[in-house]
Amino acid sequence: MLRSYHHWTGQLLFDLNMAPSDVAQFLFEAPFVVVSHGIEANPILNYGNKKALTLWELD
Repeated sequence: MLRSYHHWTGQLLFDLNMAPSDVAQFLFEAPFVVVSHGIEANPILNYGNKKALTLWELD
């Protein structure tokens, strides 16, 4: 997901010189919505961070 963001925007969301578990925690706790989806004809969301889950009242 982070590589895709960088590919399409030319920007990094944050410093990636962290352990993978720290990157995952940072992304989950980010103060902005992060979601991803598959490439199906009718894409299905497959990830939402804490901000997204709160917004859509999901757990």
